[in-house]
Amino acid sequence: MLQVDRRMRYKQAYKAAGFQTNRKAEGLVTSAVIAAQAIPDSFVTLLDSSGAVAQVSSMQDMNVKYQVTDAGKPTAKCTCPQGLLHYMCKHVVKVITLSQGYTGAQVIQALGT
Repeated sequence: MLQVDRRMRYKQAYKAAGFQTNRKAEGLVTSAVIAAQAIPDSFVTLLDSSGAVAQVSSMQDMNVKYQVTDAGKPTAKCTCPQGLLHYMCKHVVKVITLSQGYTGAQVIQALGT
């Protein structure tokens, strides 16, 4: 129920900002934003001061670390299974929210269309 409420709030903010949507991209980014909120901040290590390169520990296995590069750009990449398929993943979103200080709605506005 909480995830449905979050989706509704993101969609309302999105419409209020006047954006036209690419529904597939919006859905992928919205799902990634919701999933990123479950990742503890302590699982992320920013490897440079800009936050463009980071490591994110897997929530299932702390020994597995995913590399995020170009965070905050449309060319952002992650070494997780979703990222290897060139989809926006929760690890990229988590790094963006931590390093750039963006909210979930701002990430959707920037990357979801």
